[in-house]
Amino acid sequence: MLAEGKTRNVNERALLLTPIQDRTTGSCLHFWYFQHAQSQQMKFNVYLSTQSPILWSHDASLDNRWLYAEVNINSLSQPWQAIFEGEILAANPDASIAIDDVSITRGLCPKPGDCTFERNLCGWTNSKNNREMDWLVGQGIHSLGTGPSYGIKEKNFAKFYLFIFF
Repeated sequence: MLAEGKTRNVNERALLLTPIQDRTTGSCLHFWYFQHAQSQQMKFNVYLSTQSPILWSHDASLDNRWLYAEVNINSLSQPWQAIFEGEILAANPDASIAIDDVSITRGLCPKPGDCTFERNLCGWTNSKNNREMDWLVGQGIHSLGTGPSYGIKEKNFAKFYLFIFF
């Protein structure tokens, strides 16, 4: 999804709503975002209703790369719906916000740094300083007959793990 700022006025907003979710003692909203703007041209917020406080926010920068975010959701008393909001902060800005791969999982988000690598890299990234090798999510024994046949996950065996590809 993409929200563009060109030909827009200050304080205009673009809203994208998730489907309504059941009450929860803890869910995790996962998403990737790409924000192209100079500082203070466009703001990206996530909240549960127009009356609720902002749960997550990013106020524009020229990162020119996809970034990963996770937001803990607690809504014990009623069903909930996450709202993604792009807000224009300057007239006719050369700015945009894109989001991709939005998912909601049961249970609170993992603590920063925790990752099983079963679904993805959890926001971890390869260093741009060393382009000779990259860490990749894999499973099974690899082409040279090396590597474990499975990863490990607490008391159960998992399918995936990270390996270095040369």
